[in-house]
Amino acid sequence: MTNNVMRKRSIVLAVAVVAGLAPGLLASAPASATTTFTFYGQGYGHAVGMSQWGAYGMANAGKTYAEILSAYYPGTSTQTVTSPSTLRVGLTQSKTSIQLHAAFGPIVLRLTNPSSGQRIATIPKDRTWTVQFHSDGKYWIHRTDGTYAGGHGWGGQSNNLYAVYAPTHTIVTVPATGHRYNMGYFEFNIYHPSGQTYWRGRLIVTVGTNAYVYGIAEVPASWPMAALKAQAVAARTYGVYVANTDGQHRSGCNCALYASTYDQTYDGYDRIAGLDGDRWKLASDETGSQAVMYQGSPIAAFYSSSNGGYEQSDPHGFGGSSLAYLPDRCDPFDYNPGTFEHNTWTKGNVSGVTIGAWVKSNKGVDIGSVTGFSNIARFGSGRISTLTVTGTKGSIVLKGYELRSAAGLDSSLVWINQNRQITGVIRTVYDADRCAPGYPTSAVVVVTGQGRYQAFINGNIYSQTGGTTLYLVAGNILEKYVALGGVGSVLGWPTDPVTQIPGIPGATRADFVNGRIFDAAWTGTYESHGIVYAKYLDVGAAQGSLGLPTSDVQSPDSDTRVQTYEHGTITCSVQNQTCTVS
Repeated sequence: MTNNVMRKRSIVLAVAVVAGLAPGLLASAPASATTTFTFYGQGYGHAVGMSQWGAYGMANAGKTYAEILSAYYPGTSTQTVTSPSTLRVGLTQSKTSIQLHAAFGPIVLRLTNPSSGQRIATIPKDRTWTVQFHSDGKYWIHRTDGTYAGGHGWGGQSNNLYAVYAPTHTIVTVPATGHRYNMGYFEFNIYHPSGQTYWRGRLIVTVGTNAYVYGIAEVPASWPMAALKAQAVAARTYGVYVANTDGQHRSGCNCALYASTYDQTYDGYDRIAGLDGDRWKLASDETGSQAVMYQGSPIAAFYSSSNGGYEQSDPHGFGGSSLAYLPDRCDPFDYNPGTFEHNTWTKGNVSGVTIGAWVKSNKGVDIGSVTGFSNIARFGSGRISTLTVTGTKGSIVLKGYELRSAAGLDSSLVWINQNRQITGVIRTVYDADRCAPGYPTSAVVVVTGQGRYQAFINGNIYSQTGGTTLYLVAGNILEKYVALGGVGSVLGWPTDPVTQIPGIPGATRADFVNGRIFDAAWTGTYESHGIVYAKYLDVGAAQGSLGLPTSDVQSPDSDTRVQTYEHGTITCSVQNQTCTVS
């Protein structure tokens, strides 16, 4: 299984180049020394489409594979697909030779056609022969004894070589790929690599579309069955989509799909013969011929290892066109602490020279060694959409996915020189509120022995040790609480979020360990605590005869506490522990 699922696609980018240095840089440093950066991130991969770890989380929560697929590809349905019936999978390219080892049966070698072409040799059971690609542009079949089949080369660029093994139940080992194969048949091509005059060879397996899914090795076969079935359908859909969109003879591999993370990891027979392979085969069989469809066609079923809690759209992830079934979306199931090491990650000592070199090589602009970042535009839970990258020679605006490539990052959900990762109990509440707090604006603040909290663009999340963890939405009440001193104020930690006050339309309140904050447009925002607050509760609080507070609790002297309300006043003596209502 590979966690680094990297679906590739051609993209066209609009890049703004700014002459000179931009002011107001974030994480900048003197240009006289090589600047390095530390990146703090969440997730692993491009985050477009299904999160494999999110599917794992949904399956553990009791969701079916159909529910998983409809969550990650909204507006779609799962239907039967019949075309294409086979897929061409590029196993390896640009080789001078390729070895084949026959186990449990022979391998028949033919020219021109795998079923009716000229039979030129047979590799016996338990023998290893080598197909060599010689300078005469022909296939030379090197036997174990050192001789060549027929004593000469065979075929050529327009006359392919085929290896047939499935009818005899032969299992073929290909050392060049590190895997074994038992389905379909092999096709060898001899060709000139792009712009070259020398000959090289490649190997393609043609296999049934459903049988292709047997060989997909993208997640552990020990995972919950619903997650395996979702992966099987997504993999089949992606294979069919690429074959229908780009054809079965793509430049570079003469195939529909590469057998690597360039498309999908295909391990052939080793997948179902490996640990828990029977479970993967069952998941594939029980979803046979099923694909995710949108408006009658198979979708671009992109997926990646982990989205860090926020799925992103095609434009944000690849720079492509907006697709309705690939939205920017909160994913509350992606976080699996203790089981996946890339839930959060840190990458330090990333050189500004390295980033600048990537910009020069990939964007054609020499901005020199990178010294800082600014104008960082974020969305969702913190993914970077664009940012200005400034170097010793100039600046450039990059997309978030470009920064990921330039700095070699696991994800574009990242913070630079500031750890604002969302983790632990704070992450649990964040996910439960479906990313409503937005992206973090601070690191987690730990108050020793009391708890922790973190600020977000739309509010704060507080977690008191041994107490409540909750989201306090941005607004008058949170602003008042922070102005009073937050968790260090007389109110202490929050115990209940902002809620409407029953019976008083337009009035809200939030509860704290030592009091309450009230808010209404006609009175303002005020706190109540201590002995005054206790008396206020005794007389019915806001729903009682006094109404809402019109002031905070005041201390005109060391003993007296006073608070005014819409319809009266409470005055208390701390020393005597007595209060009067007037």
